[in-house]
Amino acid sequence: MKKYIKKLYASLAIFAMIITVGCTNDDLTSSGVSITKVNPTAIFPSETITVEGTGFEKVEHVFVGSIEADYQVEGANLVVTVPTTSVVGVNTITLIMPNNYRVTAEVEVLLRPIPVVATISPSAAAPGKNITLRGINLNNLKTVTIGGIAATVVSSTATQLVVTVPTGVVSTVSVPIVVVTAGGTATSTSTFYASENLLLNSELELGTGDEFTNWGKWNGGSAMFATSAAGESYTGRALKATGAGSVGGEWKTQFGSDGVATSIGGKYIVYMWIKGASAGGNIRFSTNESAGSQYGGGIDISTEWKQVKFEFTATSASTKIVLDMGLKAVTYFIDNITMVAISGPPPPTNLLLNGGLELGSGDVFTNWNKYNGGTFLVASTTAADVHGGTRALKSTNTVAGQAYTVQFVSDPVTMTVGSSYKVSMWIKGATAGGVVRFSTNAPAGALYGGNATIGTTWQQVVYTFTANDAATRIVLDLGTSGIVYNIDDIELFKQ
Repeated sequence: MKKYIKKLYASLAIFAMIITVGCTNDDLTSSGVSITKVNPTAIFPSETITVEGTGFEKVEHVFVGSIEADYQVEGANLVVTVPTTSVVGVNTITLIMPNNYRVTAEVEVLLRPIPVVATISPSAAAPGKNITLRGINLNNLKTVTIGGIAATVVSSTATQLVVTVPTGVVSTVSVPIVVVTAGGTATSTSTFYASENLLLNSELELGTGDEFTNWGKWNGGSAMFATSAAGESYTGRALKATGAGSVGGEWKTQFGSDGVATSIGGKYIVYMWIKGASAGGNIRFSTNESAGSQYGGGIDISTEWKQVKFEFTATSASTKIVLDMGLKAVTYFIDNITMVAISGPPPPTNLLLNGGLELGSGDVFTNWNKYNGGTFLVASTTAADVHGGTRALKSTNTVAGQAYTVQFVSDPVTMTVGSSYKVSMWIKGATAGGVVRFSTNAPAGALYGGNATIGTTWQQVVYTFTANDAATRIVLDLGTSGIVYNIDDIELFKQ
C-alpha cells in the first residue's frame, strides 16, 4: 500500500510539472524523442494505442489527459493502454522523459457502446432450445447467461444473438438474461421462463393471409388481421385486433388457442406482449375448460409495448387460452403469447412406507423385511452410499447366485386388482455389470420384472405392473451377480 501511495503522489507531482513547467522546442529536440504516428486516433478506454516514432527507451511516464497510463516499448514503438477512467473526447497523450522533457500527440477517447436488448423471442424455451435476442451494440460479446448459467452462443452480430438455453435453470420462475460485452452489461427486464412454451404457434408466425395456425377467431373475427408492419409487431408477425367496444361484452372480440394438455391442480402462467394504437384499452385473459371457464381481471393497455400476465390453476385435462378484447373499441397489437407451467399438481404419495429408508436402527429398516441373504443387507450412512437423505441400503453379497438369493421386501401394500402400478429405485454397483430385478409377493402369485443391468453411478430402475392381489409386497431381487450395491429412494405409485 505504501508503494502504491508513493507512486500515486509521484504521478500527481509529475502531472503538476506538466501543467506548470514550460518547455522550448530545443528541449524537445534535445530529448531525442519524437512521435510520427498514433494508431488508432480514436479508441475506447482499456484498449491500446500504438505510438510510432523514435527514442521511446527514454520515456519514464505516459499520461492520457490527466491520467497516467500503462505502457511498454515494443521494438521501435510505444504501446499505451488507455486508462479505463479516461475522459471521453479529445485527450493529449504526453510522453515524459528525464528533466521534464515532453512530447505530445492527440487521441480521441470514445464512449463505449452499451449493449441494449430490445426483444427476446420466444418468451419461453426449454433447455436445449434456441432463443433470439435483438438489440444494438451486441458485438464484442463476452458472455450471455440465463438465470445465472452460461448459455451457448450459436451466432452473434451487433444487432442479433442466437443462444441456447442451458440446463439447470430454474423453470418455474421468470429468470433474467444478462448480456456482457466489452461495452458493458445489459440485463433483461421482460418475463422469460426457461421452460417449455405450451402454446403452439405462440409467436404467431405460422398461418396464411390473416389466419393464424393453432388459433381461432371466436368472435369479432372480421376485425382481426395479421401484421408485420414496423411498430405493430414485437417481432416478425403479430395479431392486429380491434375491440367491439361493448360494455360488459369482453367476449364479443375473442382470439382463442387450440387446446393445451394441462394437469388438474397444476398452476400455469399466460403472458404476452401487447400495445394499443390509442390509449384507453382494456383486455382480459380467460380459459375455456370442460369444468368451466376462468376469468382474469381487466388489464389496462397503453400505446407502449408491455407484457401482461394471467395465472390460473387448471381444472380440466385440456385448456384453451382466450384473449377477451371486446370491452373497448381500441385496436390492439399482440405478439408472443406464452404459457408455461409454474407448478404441477400435488405430487402423488409414495405407497411404500419408509421408501427413503431413513427409519430404523442398526441394520434394520422399518416397514421392510429381509427374506433371503439378510446378513448381506445393511444400512449405510456414508455420503457416497446415499442417494437422498442420510441413510440407505447396502447389499454386500459378493457371490453370484439366483435372483432370490438376496431379497429385500416391503410390507404389504393395499392395491386395486387390475390397476397399473409403477415401482422404482435408485441403485449403483461397486463394479459395473450387475443384474437386478423387481418382483412382487402376493397370495395370488408373484409377478416378475425384467433384468436391469447396473453401472457404477446412480441410476433409476423402473418396473410397471398390473396388480393381481389386494395385498402385494414389493421385492428387490439382488442375488444374481454377486456385486455390492447401494440402494435408496424406493417409490411406488398408482398409474
